[in-house]
Amino acid sequence: MTRTEHTYLGIALAAALGCQAAGPSGPPRPTEVVPPQGYEGAETLVEILGSDFHVRAVQQTDSSDSSVDAGYRASIGGVALQDVVWVDKTKLRARVPRGLPVGRHDVTVEGPFGGGSAPGAYEVLAGAPPSLTVSLTAPRSVSVGQEVVIGVTVKNAGASIVQGVRPEIGITGAGSLALVAGATPQDLAPGTSHLFASSFRAEQPGDVSLSVTVTGTDSGTGEPLPSASAAGHLLIERPAALTASLTLPEGPIPVGEFPVTITVTNTGEATAVGVLPAALADGGSTAVFSSVAPPAQPMPLASGASIAFTWSCRAVVSGSLTLTASVSGYDANDGRALTAIASASGSVPHTAAIIAEDPFADGSKFAFVAPYRGAVYVGPSGEGTGILRMQPDGTAPESQPIALSFPRDSSGNVMSSSGPWPHASIGFYGCAPAAKCGPNGESGRGLLTSVSFAGDEWLVLGGAKSGSSGDLDYVYLSRASASPLEFSYVDVSDIHQASTRGFSAAHAAGGRLYLGFPDNGGERPFGVALLTAPPTPGLDAVKGRDTLDLGLHDAFVTAYGDTFTKSNDNVAIVDAIADLGERVYFFNDVGCLVSKSSTPARKEDFRGCSPAAAAGYVRSESVAPPARQHDLEPRDKAWPRALAWNGRLYAIRNTTTGPQLWSCDPAGGADPVACDPGDWTLLAADAAYRTKLGSDTVGSASMLLATATHLYLGLDDDIRGLRVFRTRAELPGISDFTGRDGCVAGTEGCEGLGGDGLGDAAYLTRVFDAKVVTGPNGHVDLFLTAGNGSSPFRLIRMDP
Repeated sequence: MTRTEHTYLGIALAAALGCQAAGPSGPPRPTEVVPPQGYEGAETLVEILGSDFHVRAVQQTDSSDSSVDAGYRASIGGVALQDVVWVDKTKLRARVPRGLPVGRHDVTVEGPFGGGSAPGAYEVLAGAPPSLTVSLTAPRSVSVGQEVVIGVTVKNAGASIVQGVRPEIGITGAGSLALVAGATPQDLAPGTSHLFASSFRAEQPGDVSLSVTVTGTDSGTGEPLPSASAAGHLLIERPAALTASLTLPEGPIPVGEFPVTITVTNTGEATAVGVLPAALADGGSTAVFSSVAPPAQPMPLASGASIAFTWSCRAVVSGSLTLTASVSGYDANDGRALTAIASASGSVPHTAAIIAEDPFADGSKFAFVAPYRGAVYVGPSGEGTGILRMQPDGTAPESQPIALSFPRDSSGNVMSSSGPWPHASIGFYGCAPAAKCGPNGESGRGLLTSVSFAGDEWLVLGGAKSGSSGDLDYVYLSRASASPLEFSYVDVSDIHQASTRGFSAAHAAGGRLYLGFPDNGGERPFGVALLTAPPTPGLDAVKGRDTLDLGLHDAFVTAYGDTFTKSNDNVAIVDAIADLGERVYFFNDVGCLVSKSSTPARKEDFRGCSPAAAAGYVRSESVAPPARQHDLEPRDKAWPRALAWNGRLYAIRNTTTGPQLWSCDPAGGADPVACDPGDWTLLAADAAYRTKLGSDTVGSASMLLATATHLYLGLDDDIRGLRVFRTRAELPGISDFTGRDGCVAGTEGCEGLGGDGLGDAAYLTRVFDAKVVTGPNGHVDLFLTAGNGSSPFRLIRMDP
């Protein structure tokens, strides 16, 4: 420092000290220390306050320069303080070192003009001073509208309580948070931590920067502590939102397999998690389908991303399709449930395909159809010598009919045919010479069907006697499938009389095969229960052992009196046989009989079960059986078909003025498992009590079939062509039946399935036989033989 500078400094100090050239008024007098406490485990910066903290100007003897003597020393409890600095004549600054004894101590100051002390002016506190550390926790992202908790963890690392600890959270950025509930100030004990939770509601999307400052007061010193701070980040997103679209294959969907896909998109900003499709639901389809849910794990879906789930579906029944599907998930931020629903429509067109016109190329006007051993059998041919076979979907018909082979019964009741043997024809009307007739002279076709009996599947075939004398003694059963198709005979002559004319019905139930035979003798008609399956070559059935005469004639007479006898002056027929609830039903033009048990054996085991007499049911209006008993058509029978469906018995009836459809619910009557007269309901009837479904020209009912989902009704109409309708209703009215393209029966222009007459109203006016055929993959089709009675029959396959 130059002499001039020293001179200036001295002048300045002299001015600051009030020009003390004459000397101070006395030694320094300390009065207090700020702060008055400190901790033994920490250095503490203090200020010593008092008066007469003077400095002295000093003139150097060996130079013209001058300086100031401002050297002060201070001690607490005899321990020298560090870094003592003179501030002015009332204040010194110093640093209290660690390790001072705990307790209150005197403060001593020494300066250029002497020393002074302040008794007990400083207290040393035990331990370390409080020290706050802070950390901030917040979720990475939240959704708009979500309430979010921001946590601030504060720790007191010192030895005394910190009072009134409070975090202050600062929020900046594009997003915004609204305070819902702030944290309450807390005192923090030494060595403890506390989580301060503040609730906010996310209001605007965007990035948010978070900062937190924590303050408090040292309970030991009463002084505010230095603040602590931390920072964090939060992203506010628009909530996750799911949208969905459902798609079906374009165009008409054929019966069979088809996919249905739901595509899900997250249109929000937050991620959707746990995204899964729910079941595919029927939204009011007239078609019937089944579905297999897609194999799927819960999936996350980021903002803007899409994912597709596909059901494997199968159209089982044609009609309109209206499908609804939903997906669910969760917002990854707040866990709120997410859903989306989508619908789609399509159609499964009904088809009625003509498989063959004049299938045997022999002009045959009539034939039966039977599902048997995984294939469809149609026949017999016009001359009774063959049966046509094809796949269950109607494809791959064999190029030649399967030949028939009948062994001769040469013992007991010897067959009448002159051979050759094995015989090759079941017979046909007008057959000549006798060798072309059946094995026992059958001169007409009786029945072809299939049954499950005695633990196996059988093809059942029988002929008829076209003359007036009757004497039909045989039916034939086959378990074969190779050509020639070998049959075993069943000789029922031990039961039959000479007037048995034909073979009209067969039904397996309860381990028995029930057979119905037309007759014009005194014991008409015949109902037989076959108990024993025929071996090869055949069975000479013994009454009471292999067969039972059910005594149907006497049972009908007992139930209905001489009405039965008078109505059957010529021929009595067993029109149809059915079972429901372990009871067996036999139908005739006078009505029905029901067994009193599951194993009827005689006439006393039956009682009458016809609908109660009323305007809708007049027994005498039933169509009478024709004189001929060969090639019988459904229209020739009063009750051509009966079946069980959904716990009810359904039957079609032909009257002299049109058809009827009846249903019985046995649970409603006196016998809860068998139909009583009051259990029957006439279905879909018009004002004249006839089931014509809107067409006055319908003459008879010829088809009644049931699948798992629908009941199918076929009506003969010589003017408009045969008509087929279906219903899902258990007690349908006219409007519950639907026809072509799902139209409602009885409405203007509503044709039957496949169109009236299946597209050829002049040719296809009546149904001869119809069966439900189930393929190996579960696919169901309806097969029917139809025609007009004067031209070759046609084989038709219909989608269900």
